[in-house]
Amino acid sequence: MDKPSTPSVLRKLEALALIVYAGVVIAPYYVLVHLRPSGRGYPSWTLFQNLRIRMLGWGLSDFSPRFQEAVAWPLSYEPTQGELAKHKVGFTRAPIYEGQIFGEVGALAEKWEVKRIRVAAWWYGDGEDGTRTDYKAAEGEKIILFLHGGAFIVGGGHPDELNSYIPSQLASLSKTFRRAVSIDYRLSTLVPEQRWNSYPTALIDCISAFHYLLSLKFEPSNIIIAGDSAGGNLALALTRYLLVEEKIKVGGLILISPWGDLTTSRDDTKSSRAFNYGKDMFDEIVDAGSWAARAYLGGESAANAYISPACKTIQPTFEGFPRTYLTVGEMEVLLDDSRTLRERLQRAINGALTYEEQPRMPHDVFIFSCMDAERRQIINRIADWIDSDEKA
Repeated sequence: MDKPSTPSVLRKLEALALIVYAGVVIAPYYVLVHLRPSGRGYPSWTLFQNLRIRMLGWGLSDFSPRFQEAVAWPLSYEPTQGELAKHKVGFTRAPIYEGQIFGEVGALAEKWEVKRIRVAAWWYGDGEDGTRTDYKAAEGEKIILFLHGGAFIVGGGHPDELNSYIPSQLASLSKTFRRAVSIDYRLSTLVPEQRWNSYPTALIDCISAFHYLLSLKFEPSNIIIAGDSAGGNLALALTRYLLVEEKIKVGGLILISPWGDLTTSRDDTKSSRAFNYGKDMFDEIVDAGSWAARAYLGGESAANAYISPACKTIQPTFEGFPRTYLTVGEMEVLLDDSRTLRERLQRAINGALTYEEQPRMPHDVFIFSCMDAERRQIINRIADWIDSDEKA
């Protein structure tokens, strides 16, 4: 994150006080509410699993907006050699992308004077220990470009991030994609009287990262774009931009619990937002007027194919999209987003779509180590899909 300010001692004390409050008030409250299996998000969840889901949701929806500077990685962060060796990852910074950004994305970038940066890239896979100096693709080599979730306000490619389970496991399990790269796109925030890394800043960083891979001699057809939650939103936007504006079709798309509608256009009593409210980790943070949504939009309309491809009031096309794997949990408030994306993708690419609704699973199960058996089964199926090399 490009920090607007350095946290003061007072801010640090305020953050500590809120953490203590969460430990002595909020966590015990959730324990009491969910003590009986019938009171949990799903009766088969253990008390610990349910507590973990609810507390992580509290951290993202309540703590992170108040103390974003305490939980977001600074853009200037440089890992040590020891850190890279410990986690068995590589780290590079892409050169500033000098190419033109086309269409409405480019026009908005000019309007808001979005500057280009050297995007940080974390490399997962064979032989990574921080000592590699040549990241160029071998002939015909395939790679996964991973875009992390975090409601556009937290997260990163660092291996300590919960989302890092996805690129690290896919690079380990796949027989054909032996490397994955996870990037640090700029995170949005709300600063009084100004936009701060709002749309399309993160998308510009994703475009820059993709062209970085091209400069390393990876062919577009050998690149799979993947993303979870807000990263799934960006994965859809990047795929759309490349297809529409640069006539580039990538080798595949993996969408994990994507946040597909920032307009909250499906919010009636029969919607998943209503039915799964209080069961999933999310609540108001994925609403149209939430802190995260307002920070990301920066005053722009959310009813846009690049921002809300699952919005019911617009009908974006998905013609030409690559083969796609879409997975979502049954207990998600965002379940309807994925069901709408499924319908729209099926009309456009038909048999090239693999869709799974995971029974009893919350939003983005991969970030929950307490559900390791379940997430391992799903990540293995995704790896098998990657290696199946289906053609659209």
